Parts: sequence; structure tokens; C-alpha cells
Amino acid sequence: MIVGITGGIGSGKSTVTKIFHKFGYSIVDADKIARNMLEYGTETYHEAVNCFGQGILYEDGRINRSKLAEIVFNDSEKLAKLNRITHKAVREIALKEIEDLKEKGLHRIAYDCPLPVEKGFLDIVDIVVTVWAPLNKRLDLIKARNPNMSEERIRSVMKNQMSDDEYFRIADYIIENTETLEDLSRKTEAIIKKIEGSEEIFRENP
Repeated sequence: MIVGITGGIGSGKSTVTKIFHKFGYSIVDADKIARNMLEYGTETYHEAVNCFGQGILYEDGRINRSKLAEIVFNDSEKLAKLNRITHKAVREIALKEIEDLKEKGLHRIAYDCPLPVEKGFLDIVDIVVTVWAPLNKRLDLIKARNPNMSEERIRSVMKNQMSDDEYFRIADYIIENTETLEDLSRKTEAIIKKIEGSEEIFRENP
């Protein structure tokens, strides 16, 4: 079974993914895949530099991710270009990671993907879990995690993600992250029990 976990920036999606891991799910992380794809020398690295120019690079040749983010999140056309460069490759690598896990006999898999698309997410997963949090909570979480990120930049990122309604429409289950971490953990465990059709859930990971 492959559970797709999604939600907007600051929703608590990554925390929910960690809770799934705690209860025995192997994790495939789209954000991590995308970050690795932009490492120096990769095919995607060269495509990004060709598209956005040398101005996105540090002196040592590495991509300045903050600079790249500043460029694309202020320009929807440039964001679309970056997505075209990365989405297909992320899908291919995610599928490979999923198949590798299955070959190892690991069939309880959580795919953490912040920007679900029909081809590359919905056609890969069996169940979709959307994590939602109110705007003020999301802003607080993001600022705590990224103190140098301005609210203007945060809102720009949010604007370029799906709307709450769009996340809700694709969801089989919705987890509302409105209170404490303990509350979020309880809600997530309850969803895992529903997914597994049992009051008992495996705890394979410490």
C-alpha cells in the first residue's frame, strides 16, 4: 500500500510523514529527491542553469537555492519552467525508490509530496492524506523553521501551491493540524488505523 501525504507549506505534512515512519512506513520524499536533483553536475542542475542563467550560482558553482526560489516564486512562468524541469525527473526517481522498497519486501510506503499532480502522484498512490492547518499556524511554523524568510516570501510560496479546496478534493483522509503535536500524533495514528483496517498498527521503526 502506498499512502500519499500532501499539504501546503507549513501544514505539518512532514511531521505527519515522520509519524507514519514511526509506525513502520518506509518514506519516499519528493522534496528530498528534488533537492538532490539540483546538486552540482546532475542533468537537472545543467538544465536549471541553462534556463535561469549563471546568476543562480554561488562562486563555487553550486546552485544558490534561495536565489533560485526568489526568482521562480515571483514569476509564475519561471516557476512553471522549473516545474517542467523537475517534476518528470522526481516522478521517475520516486517510482524507482518505490520499486526498490517493494523488492526488499517493504510494501507499506508513504510518499511525501507537497505538490501533487495527476501524473506523478495520484497515479502512484493508493490513498491520499491531506494535512491542513489554519493560515496563522502555518505562518508561525514556517517563521520558526526559517527565521530569515519574510512573510511576503512565505505568502508568495503559498500562492503558487494548490488551494485548500484543491488539496481537499483529492483527499481520502484529511488531518487538521490545529492544536498540539500530541493532538496531531493522535489524529495521525487514528488515520493509520483506519487505513490498515485494524485497531492494531505495526511499530517497525524506533
